[in-house]
Amino acid sequence: MTAARRRLPVALLGGVFALGGCGLVLDWSSYDDGGQGAAAAGGSGQGGDGQGGGAGGTPSCEEACPADMVCEFVEGGGAACFPPLFVPVEVRRYDGASERGSAVDTARVVIVAADDHRALSKAVERSDPALGAGIYRIQVPARRDANGKPVTKVVYAAVQADRFENQPSWVRPVEMGNLAKMPEGPFLSVKLAARSGNFDTTVRGRVNGAGVAGALVVATDHNRTEGDPGAAGAWSIVDAEGAYVLHNLPQGTFKIRVHAAGVWGREETLDVLGSGSSVGVTQDLEILTERPLFTLSGRLTTPDVDPAPDERRRVGLVPMNVFNLMAGVGPVAPGWQVQVDGQGAFTFQGVPSGYYALVAGLEPMDRLTLDPLAVSVIAVTDGDKNLGDVPLREAIRLEKPIDGELVTSGPISLTFETTEELKSAALVAFVFGPGGRPLFGSPFPVTEGGEVEAQAGGLLPYRDYSYVLQATYLNGSVERSELHRGFFRTPGQ
Repeated sequence: MTAARRRLPVALLGGVFALGGCGLVLDWSSYDDGGQGAAAAGGSGQGGDGQGGGAGGTPSCEEACPADMVCEFVEGGGAACFPPLFVPVEVRRYDGASERGSAVDTARVVIVAADDHRALSKAVERSDPALGAGIYRIQVPARRDANGKPVTKVVYAAVQADRFENQPSWVRPVEMGNLAKMPEGPFLSVKLAARSGNFDTTVRGRVNGAGVAGALVVATDHNRTEGDPGAAGAWSIVDAEGAYVLHNLPQGTFKIRVHAAGVWGREETLDVLGSGSSVGVTQDLEILTERPLFTLSGRLTTPDVDPAPDERRRVGLVPMNVFNLMAGVGPVAPGWQVQVDGQGAFTFQGVPSGYYALVAGLEPMDRLTLDPLAVSVIAVTDGDKNLGDVPLREAIRLEKPIDGELVTSGPISLTFETTEELKSAALVAFVFGPGGRPLFGSPFPVTEGGEVEAQAGGLLPYRDYSYVLQATYLNGSVERSELHRGFFRTPGQ
């Protein structure tokens, strides 16, 4: 098939976003932040490295540390006393009035390791007035070098707040930072998007059991199954002390369960009364120790290539009820991110029964993504499961717009390489708000040499948006792409 370069119009028309057609779906699971970051959902690494928190045990110093110091692992072996490491995180909200947004002083912030998704810190739920509005001060354990400085450890901030969407949403890039390169100002900055609707209930609790730091606690509407994409009413990341918080639950009955490798959580049922009467509900969760756990394996295959992809590639496992089907992404719990071997083979250990989705966490600039129809819903029931060959599709190459481009009232264009096959595809376009929720989806055809437009709802000023285009071919296969990590910003009015 021959490749050609096509330009499709993308315009803001009187506050309405218009998309031309191509055929892509983004996957932020391997976003790179220009040297500091490691992959996020389905990204880099294969379990913990023991560099502080969760995976490496507890350091033991020969003598008790002074009150103003903490015992930390030392690179090369042993432990010693050091001043504690505090990570400043700035939390703001999109307010429609400025590019920076306004400060959020009551949020729940947890620092999470990017390599294995384990929570490193206890949650902090109020900003530190001494640092400034909206800036949180989180103590994080860190392995030290011979000079006492933190060694390389890439992390991100998981943030929740009442009446806001959780961050990261995984639809757009996750901001990462390296503990070895602490700046003078805020280390990480997170923006929250307001959540619409009447959500009055907050549920707090603890997960009682080992290996739960960073685990996902998910509340699913009892009228929906765990196999329904996006069925979760709310979800939370368990902090380093086993605590979780579910914000923004609507009225109804929910099934609450914890997800992580090697963990089988007892499912609890909770009735949410709504109208503020359930604020402050407490629900602890138990880990069941004598329940079977299974393995899930498979082999990535690439188009016209054998053996399969190189061993730098990673895949992640996402509980189906927190999976964003339109974007093909979702949060990955600890232990559910693995690296393929030289033949493309991968294996997840310690998987309890349930429904899952597979996401590809590929290296930056790699142009291959998963064919979602091959692994649309993975049901793990009563035994080990082998998915066989999991196809990767070569992504369409997008050259414009530049990441983070400011969209003005004038039109911009998507420029990408396409093939004859794409001209017969049916396309669907999605636009995601800054909280990761879809604003728009509508199918439209692409004709040879033609340009078509599809309109999304009105866009708000000073916002970050992501966009996804998916092509479905007559033979039923689907082409997916990272869309060159595409997102855009809107100016003030």
